[in-house]
Amino acid sequence: MQLKWFVFLSLVTFSSKAQTIERIEYFIDIDPGHGNGITATFTPSSNVGDLAFNIDLSSIIPGFHNFGFRSLDN
Repeated sequence: MQLKWFVFLSLVTFSSKAQTIERIEYFIDIDPGHGNGITATFTPSSNVGDLAFNIDLSSIIPGFHNFGFRSLDN
């Protein structure tokens, strides 16, 4: 639940611009490089303030981890 809040609050900043967000990818712990992260499934929009997507944490062991994401606009 906390991870969804983080993603939601972080993406709210993107909605203040007029660009349409075309792609969002995320990664945990190791950055695989641009375009090589796990793609989030969503409908491209210029308003991503209410964007929500599931992140599979079943293979993540308990402990501290780094979560990163990036987006691509048009």
